[in-house]
Amino acid sequence: GYLRATGPLPAMVEKYVGPQVIQILNIDLEQFVASGNRYGFFLQPLSDIHLNPGIQQDFKPPTDRKYIFIFSIVSLFIIIVAGINYMNLSTARSVNRSREVGMRKVAGSPRHLLIGQFLLESVLLCIIALIFAVLLVEIMLPFYNNLLQLNLSMPYFSQWYIIPGLILIAFLVGLFSGSYPAFFLASFKPVSVLYGKLKMGLSGVHIRSMLVIFQFIITIALILSSFIVYRQINFMVNKDLGFEKEMQFVIRRTDALKNSIVSFRQELEKIPGVISSTNSTAIPGYPNNHNGFLMEGQTADKTYMMQVNWTDYDYLKTCLLYTSDAAD
Repeated sequence: GYLRATGPLPAMVEKYVGPQVIQILNIDLEQFVASGNRYGFFLQPLSDIHLNPGIQQDFKPPTDRKYIFIFSIVSLFIIIVAGINYMNLSTARSVNRSREVGMRKVAGSPRHLLIGQFLLESVLLCIIALIFAVLLVEIMLPFYNNLLQLNLSMPYFSQWYIIPGLILIAFLVGLFSGSYPAFFLASFKPVSVLYGKLKMGLSGVHIRSMLVIFQFIITIALILSSFIVYRQINFMVNKDLGFEKEMQFVIRRTDALKNSIVSFRQELEKIPGVISSTNSTAIPGYPNNHNGFLMEGQTADKTYMMQVNWTDYDYLKTCLLYTSDAAD
């Protein structure tokens, strides 16, 4: 908004904008601000131009942080589902490894070493999965960029922390996935195992049931979310915008033609297939700028900000009212 603090920017607004406000609206700058209007200069950190939609800049459209947060949550849920699935599969295969655990305990292997062994196996599996995931990303990324017209890349060696960070994630996922199976397998009693009297306790059954239920809850939530996103995207793609954007061609920076724009339009309409042409400061779907307006009969302190687009007489016919029926 309008900056009242001392400094060069507010002083510049008061010096150069204040007289213009008085001349156009017949009120001073204080009254202009008090009536709910804003006018001022802002300093924007360059580090925010990529992830702050509120920053005005012309480098590229910024990405909202909330989308990164949403995708991060979704990826975390997928990892949790995969980890729970590994827990369930490992405990389901516990009978196959029960004799191994019993023989190791009879041979004198302490419980903490057995837990460490199963955790190490889980971590190694996650590191192997990480290697395959990186290879799969490198193979599929060109197709993904071509499909969505993007230029994404994975600069693994551009920062020192990327490779260690990936290994750390694999290590943490391995500990999470292998924690319950490791403690579960290490808790087997060697006598019961060797005599074939291994039984699943009620607590183990309850934990597995809870894990399966939690896994299904997350999976159903992800499926429903994907369905909602699909419906939203389908709506945006198929929504009738009121004009046929596929049959319109935009030539930017035509303001350089100045007074020759009319002649330029006449030459364009001589091209076969060109039905109509127009000149404007903005195209449908893109904002232009905002101006303050006064309503007839109201006082000067009641101004309204409205989006303005300067056009010629053929704008509606060319941009908004042209349909396939009109072409027929």
